[in-house]
Amino acid sequence: MGKFARTAQTTHLLGRVLRHVSDTEMDPQFSREERRSLERALQSLLSLTIDEEKLSTSHYCSPIALSARHLSALLVLHSHPEADALGAESRARSLAAMEALSRVTLSFAHKFITEVKFESDEASPLLLDIMYRSAAVFITLQQTHVCDEFRDCEQVLTRAMEKLGVGWMATGVYLELLEARRLATVQLEIST
Repeated sequence: MGKFARTAQTTHLLGRVLRHVSDTEMDPQFSREERRSLERALQSLLSLTIDEEKLSTSHYCSPIALSARHLSALLVLHSHPEADALGAESRARSLAAMEALSRVTLSFAHKFITEVKFESDEASPLLLDIMYRSAAVFITLQQTHVCDEFRDCEQVLTRAMEKLGVGWMATGVYLELLEARRLATVQLEIST
């Protein structure tokens, strides 16, 4: 699938997710079916993106850089108050799909940190966005799994964002948002 087609399809799905979660007059049965359909479509697109990334040779505008909307759509779908209707199994599948995409992003971030010839000013600004969203997924995973691995993954992504930040001023905002997520996670842990 071409980059434009994938971006258009993902944007369309994100629009459908936003419409779905904001529609208060939808029939409950239809709402459950549409939620499941959206989740399946997003998971399929995530799987396709991960497979395309493995075949990609481009560091500058890789398929993974264009897939931040996948994570956004799944996060919105599962943060909606009626997300429990999807069930624990469905939520676990989505979290696993988000983790898989985030691990591909992590691999890319690790290469970005270690390759000295990789110039941050030549990289797509979309990389910054997907690195942020992937780090957010690892922060979410830290809440459900008590292990250092997810914290380490999030730290690698943060270092890559800092290196990328040499070329993009928005990095500071993304890093502040990550810090706010970390603090919210700590406060949630303290209150429970």
